[in-house]
Amino acid sequence: TITLIFRAGVFLLVFGLSILLIKSVRREVEQRERLQKLSEDLEKANEKLKELDQLKSEFLSFAAHQVKAPMNVVKGFAELIADGTYGQVSDEAKEKAKRIKLKADETVGLVNNLLDLRKIEEGKMEFKYEPLEVVAFIKGMVDDYQVIAKDKNPSLTFESGVPTFTMSADKEKLRQVIQNLIDNSLKYTQAGFVKVRVN
Repeated sequence: TITLIFRAGVFLLVFGLSILLIKSVRREVEQRERLQKLSEDLEKANEKLKELDQLKSEFLSFAAHQVKAPMNVVKGFAELIADGTYGQVSDEAKEKAKRIKLKADETVGLVNNLLDLRKIEEGKMEFKYEPLEVVAFIKGMVDDYQVIAKDKNPSLTFESGVPTFTMSADKEKLRQVIQNLIDNSLKYTQAGFVKVRVN
């Protein structure tokens, strides 16, 4: 009788351990299946992201072309006015036409910089450092914005604590920063004034 009970106990123990082992194996199989499905889903998502990245690059290229083409036309007309092709104009008109051409060139340069988005994402943004007279550079930008800010609140003024100040900088990158600061200041200042100052 004792032997029978012992055998029954061993059988029940082995049976219980077998059930636990089967459940454990089953859970592991289910986990592997879930991981496999997750891996497949991630792979599909990655492929989708690659497609979207390609579409983004194509869109940026298209958008750049749509902006650069009319700006080149504007630049061309400004050159024709400045050189007298359309007839004699005043010296002031010639100067304004030359400034229009300059602004068109700068706009095309900014568009080209926007196309460097991929370089930014990859940490490969290139900088072109050169000596830059900061006071005249920033004052020129403020003068350009006077056309926009004229007769509006807030008023836009420029001050400098030094007559000249030269430093090594990437001209186009610095232009983007200053333009964003002036744009946002004019946009979000409801009343009063915006003062750009170089110390």
